[in-house]
Amino acid sequence: MRRPLRKQKQQKRNGGSVVPDDLDEKDNIGNLAWWAYQAIKLIGAILFVFFGWLQVRFLPVLSYVQNTPPEALIKGTLIAYYASWIGGCTFDTWIQQKVYVSDPKRGEMTLALILAIVAMFIVAFVLVWASSHQQYFALVLLGFTVVNIVGWWLIVARVKPIIDASRARLLSSGRFFRFEQLHLIEEHMAGHWQVSRFIAMVLISLLGILFYYSSPIRLFTARLIEASPLAISANTASDLLPPVIYLSFVLVAESWIWIKRENVRAMLSAMDNLRKDYSLEPISERK
Repeated sequence: MRRPLRKQKQQKRNGGSVVPDDLDEKDNIGNLAWWAYQAIKLIGAILFVFFGWLQVRFLPVLSYVQNTPPEALIKGTLIAYYASWIGGCTFDTWIQQKVYVSDPKRGEMTLALILAIVAMFIVAFVLVWASSHQQYFALVLLGFTVVNIVGWWLIVARVKPIIDASRARLLSSGRFFRFEQLHLIEEHMAGHWQVSRFIAMVLISLLGILFYYSSPIRLFTARLIEASPLAISANTASDLLPPVIYLSFVLVAESWIWIKRENVRAMLSAMDNLRKDYSLEPISERK
């Protein structure tokens, strides 16, 4: 369990009781600040969408999309997905190498993890092949997502003893900034947000299967789009629905995790800068 750490500024004591630091009073306005943040986000989102629509409504964006073959959209989406995937795996490896200090298994690769990596590459290549065969792409994308989930579960199982051993070593040596960085990496790799993200990916994959293999639902949605301000013909909308769903899959999956990665990168950098000039110790060890 994570241990609470003290603020750098010492608190005054009076008769054995702790007099709250002035900064602690800021907690009293936390609820008001939360509502302010939500209002800012909501208004900002509305303004962004409205302003964006005013800027692009006269641009021939839709005509470009309508004139692009669905297969080309799928291939472009897949290229972007693989580029983001490779870059993300590299980033995740770097931040873990930066913080981990002990591995009880001494770098051993488990057979299950090796098989999962091989399976991931096989499904990835099959997905490339399926990009030219739309009748299989939605099913293969779901398979790719399932293999991705299994691979993540095996990776978490492999790094858990590394995290536990590193935590014990960092605590025993009093390296509390590194300890907090380790907690940050643990949350990034195995936090509940990962489960939520995978659920969203599976649901979008199932939606892609539904729209591709269910002609009535696909045609009904296409007619709704035709009647909307987008004014795309039903036939064109019907052809574009699967590629757009696949694009949504990539945007949701990758933007979600890259926002998390940027947050981790910024916090790691901030802790590294603080570590140069400040020390940190647990509240429970304070005299």
